[in-house]
Amino acid sequence: ATLWGPPDPVKQIPGLMAYNIYRNYDGAGSQFGDTALASTSANQGALSVYGAVRSADNAVTVVVINKTYGDLTDTVSLANLMPNGPAKAYLYSSANIAGIVAQPNLTVTPPAAGGGITITTTFPAQSITLLVVPQK
Repeated sequence: ATLWGPPDPVKQIPGLMAYNIYRNYDGAGSQFGDTALASTSANQGALSVYGAVRSADNAVTVVVINKTYGDLTDTVSLANLMPNGPAKAYLYSSANIAGIVAQPNLTVTPPAAGGGITITTTFPAQSITLLVVPQK
């Protein structure tokens, strides 16, 4: 993406939104994290997960891509994290192909003994969801 720059916004809206989910998801310049986190799902071919920590504010950012033609409800688990409030969610889907839409905040379930926090939500068919979890 850095080699060619962002796609033409008039001709390639889905390509632009895929670019913007990492570089400007809220229209105010907010970006995906800059330090990668080991991230995976039980089936990366259906529901791909990518995570990073953003050094500017220490927030954990997680991109979840639902590659299937149906909605998928799943739980995102994050180890070694002390959340500081709910997770913010941003969605790009067929519901609005012209933009990334802020969603209601998601509840972050505190860690169980020896486990990490969890966030359970539904990922719409053929969508990209960005979760932003603030840390203490």
